[in-house]
Amino acid sequence: RRKPTVVLFHRAVWDRSEFDEVNNIAEMSEQSRTVMQLYLDRLVAALGPSIPVFVLPVHNAYEMVHAEDHDVFSRLYAGDGAHPSRLGSYLAALLLSSLLTGESVVGKSFWPTDSDGRLHVEMWGGPETWCPSDAWHREMWPDVPLPELDDGVAMRMQVWADRVVGRTKPDAPLIPTARELADQWWDGVQEMRQQVSRLFQSEHGMRLP
Repeated sequence: RRKPTVVLFHRAVWDRSEFDEVNNIAEMSEQSRTVMQLYLDRLVAALGPSIPVFVLPVHNAYEMVHAEDHDVFSRLYAGDGAHPSRLGSYLAALLLSSLLTGESVVGKSFWPTDSDGRLHVEMWGGPETWCPSDAWHREMWPDVPLPELDDGVAMRMQVWADRVVGRTKPDAPLIPTARELADQWWDGVQEMRQQVSRLFQSEHGMRLP
């Protein structure tokens, strides 16, 4: 039986203009992380210790790309400067792959393509209103070409993703693997059982069988 795990998608500060116009990106990012930590704390408190909750650090990846290559950074966005382009989605997918598998994404062969796999989902509309993201991009911004990905940019994005999760630093903590998540889930169950047993004993003077 599969064990539940919750992943928070951290994109609290996303728009390209916000990165370009803000004077203190470090302060902006810290405020963003503070907000995400509030979400994380609330989820952990509501779900209990048996369900692990982790953050997918997409904002951190965007921040790193912004600092090191502004041209690539601008291509992470669709024509409105807010929604992710196919490259922005690719960067998020690299982070998600790393989280789910516990493996480095450097050298992976999966690639963003011109397909119907990415959907543009409007929060105020139902599934019948959703459409492929690339088609939506072409209709909304016909003069803005879809970003292309070559081998060099793909490798850089893979390295950025690895750096964000600490895989290029031997002593840095890694995002947990699926096995580690299962172990954490079981540890949480054991802890919860012990708490229930102690409570039962304090109220009834006897241990649970």
